Amino acid sequence: MRAGPHPRLDDGEELSLPALSLLDVAGAQAAMRLGAARAESHLGRFASAADEVRSALRALATLPDADPGLVSEAHRLLSWILEQLGDLRGALGEARHALAVHPGDSREPVRAFALNAVGYYEAQLGMHEEALAHCTAAMRLLEHTAHRYGQADTWDSLGFIHARAGHLRPAARAYERAIELFRSIGARYGEADSSLELGLVLTRAGDPARARHFLETALRILGELRHDRSRAAAEALARLDAANPGNAGRDRGAGPGTVELEPLARLGARSGGKVEAGLCPVRRVYITPLRSA
Repeated sequence: MRAGPHPRLDDGEELSLPALSLLDVAGAQAAMRLGAARAESHLGRFASAADEVRSALRALATLPDADPGLVSEAHRLLSWILEQLGDLRGALGEARHALAVHPGDSREPVRAFALNAVGYYEAQLGMHEEALAHCTAAMRLLEHTAHRYGQADTWDSLGFIHARAGHLRPAARAYERAIELFRSIGARYGEADSSLELGLVLTRAGDPARARHFLETALRILGELRHDRSRAAAEALARLDAANPGNAGRDRGAGPGTVELEPLARLGARSGGKVEAGLCPVRRVYITPLRSA
């Protein structure tokens, strides 16, 4: 994805500042604002980050030919920032804006990220049927690409949706697929985060041995990454051991069981046959770099 409209220089060509048009300046300002927003986000200054993204979007709105990929990325970044600020409805609104930028024939991974983001925020707001439709539509686009991170992220979202809806078996299958893909590309935080969520699902499903395996995997990786979520993994393990005192610390070598993954067609069928609704021009995810290991 290019960083918006910008002056192009051929080898040896010089460009003086007066040669820059107002459109060039607006595009450069937008790109700089988005860079500043990412920096503010990584420092935990989310309110300032949101202001930077809004400034970028105002600059992009002045461009008659603004790169839709950049506009979509800006809205997805803002949705992620609003999630961190606790504004889930605002996050969903921005994710829908990101999705509206892209028609159905646009670049598939970018559209899939937007669909996945919308579904993820819908699930957090209890809109499980809509969430499943959007994330299943995202997976249908991604399964034809080599974008393993996008596939992993979307399987993680499907696991989250099923877990929130109380569908523990499909949730476990989706999380296992996410873990497999995250591990295959060395995305350690993704692997740890999905392992933690799978451990919680297996705890609810009454499978303490396998739950412990995944919770301990999450705790180990998160500890190595010095990530704050290691506390959540440790607390989940403590609760598991308290509920199963006779098995505490046992079967720690238990690995993932052999599970047949549910076909996408059946996952989509759970949405009442509304998978195609995910392709409608409604205006998350996710910002992929911000969820990578």
